[in-house]
Amino acid sequence: MDYKDAEAWFTDLWNYSIVPYVLEAVRDEVQVRLSNCDFCQSLSIIALNFRAIVKATVFIYYILGTFTFS
Repeated sequence: MDYKDAEAWFTDLWNYSIVPYVLEAVRDEVQVRLSNCDFCQSLSIIALNFRAIVKATVFIYYILGTFTFS
């Protein structure tokens, strides 16, 4: 096997075997760590419900009279 064949073999190994395996392992680890993070789950819930939280807050301020409309 000469240099060009070895280079082609290693490039194929790297691009089609090693890199996809590492990317999948990193994705799995990130998902596991984020799913076990209470703070991250709280942020996720807030982000998903942000509009409803803002509307409820404005409504509460309006009801309590501390929010004035001009």
